[in-house]
Amino acid sequence: MGPIVPVSSRSDVLAPAPKRLHPTGVNAPQLRSALEALPAVLTLADIAAGAFTVAARNAALAAANAKAAAALKVQEEGLTEEDVEVRCMARTRIPTAYGPVFLHVYHNNRDGKEHLAIVSDPAQLEADAPANGQKQQFVPIRSHTLDTQSHDGETAQERITRGAYVSRLSRTAASASAVPSARTELSDSPLVRIHSECFTGETLGSLRCDCGEQLDSALSLIAHAPGRRGIVLYLRQEGRGIGLLEKVRAYNLQDLGLDTVQANLALGRGEDERTYGVAAAMLRDLGVGSEGIRLLTNNPSKVAAMQREGIEVTERVPMVPRDWQLRSAAPHAEWEMRSRGATAVGGGVVRSEELEKYLRTKVERMGHLLELPAARA
Repeated sequence: MGPIVPVSSRSDVLAPAPKRLHPTGVNAPQLRSALEALPAVLTLADIAAGAFTVAARNAALAAANAKAAAALKVQEEGLTEEDVEVRCMARTRIPTAYGPVFLHVYHNNRDGKEHLAIVSDPAQLEADAPANGQKQQFVPIRSHTLDTQSHDGETAQERITRGAYVSRLSRTAASASAVPSARTELSDSPLVRIHSECFTGETLGSLRCDCGEQLDSALSLIAHAPGRRGIVLYLRQEGRGIGLLEKVRAYNLQDLGLDTVQANLALGRGEDERTYGVAAAMLRDLGVGSEGIRLLTNNPSKVAAMQREGIEVTERVPMVPRDWQLRSAAPHAEWEMRSRGATAVGGGVVRSEELEKYLRTKVERMGHLLELPAARA
């Protein structure tokens, strides 16, 4: 391989589309108008005293949700999956406690954020092709837009630098990938986790949520899947889509006695404002096709969102909180499969009163598909 040359300075960033409402988002003004119907006596003192949770106020919150859903239906009109375009700008190998993964950085024309795909597919790091003309056991999980040319005249060194290579890079080996003539579809249904960014849970180890644990568990489950193949989409949708600033404000309302749903609604936001059009486009770019995916989630809304976006969910794989696993009389296979010495945030078992309230709210208020454990003695 010759000397390293500068990567082209031209920009391949997708131009943002005109600002428009997202298909699974909510319009805060509609929620605010519905929340104005709450009794005038609702003050911070009432919230602290628990008055916000009485039946009348819960009914008002339900009405707010219904109004948001009606607004949502209007927002969805005219939006199709063709509105979303994604491009993998670069990928690299990351060694982890669960084995090597490829980190993909995506740009899109929807929200201007850099969403990530974490792909586990160790067979791609093998230097040799299957012997004696044998077919590969699995179609490699590769980004189509990564392997296409970023510009006319792109050199092999430029392709390698942005991650469009085959096998593993080293000082003595570097082979650029071939430019594909057509999009390739996977021949299996890989494990997929659609994960939303959580600074507090993943970086600080906050006990208000189980986000760090879920990310760690997803990587563990994928590491034990056939071929150790799977995908974690890491979406920049902090706080179920409301952003870090609003999430911090919601935390203060939670300290005053509200649960996660009530706190979001009290801020005039939806209980969950995340969208999944970009996620579906990323999965298609990685080759997900007619065989669909096995989705790691307890959230039926994610399953429904994928189906709406044209991604077939062949199986929903539950993610039982580790503390709840330990309380169960029956052992959980996921717990037995955990690698010893994993250092990712969320790698251990934690419990707290706030985490317990958060988990139960997801089941009782948001319809997550988990069996509640028996109360702790």
